[in-house]
Amino acid sequence: MLTGITSFGIGCARKNFPGVYTRIASYKDWIRIKIEEVENKIEKDILAAREAELLAAQQAELKKLAAQQAELEKLAAEQAVLDKFVAEEAEELERIENEKIELEKKNAATPPPTMDPGFGVVGFDADFIEDGNQEQT
Repeated sequence: MLTGITSFGIGCARKNFPGVYTRIASYKDWIRIKIEEVENKIEKDILAAREAELLAAQQAELKKLAAQQAELEKLAAEQAVLDKFVAEEAEELERIENEKIELEKKNAATPPPTMDPGFGVVGFDADFIEDGNQEQT
């Protein structure tokens, strides 16, 4: 147990040079208060450092989430374009199918053309294209 400390003196235990000492018991309460203040400051500093670490981790996580959100929004926009394209293609396919049905109905209602055997079929010879002569067959 510490009972005193040297306040000042010349040398150690020298004749005609007394040392001046401080009695620790007189400052016991003040020393305890100062120790508590230091301990409290250390605790606050540790808590502040932990809070700063947590805040940095949260900010990093928020940054990741924001990037993921942006990617999801981009994918949603791309999906919307694809959905529109698919819908347009489905409409076009339906239109073509309807035209096909109408043509089939029209063809079923119209009898096939007949040829008059008295006239025959008029055709063109391949030489017509080269020299301009038209030959009937």
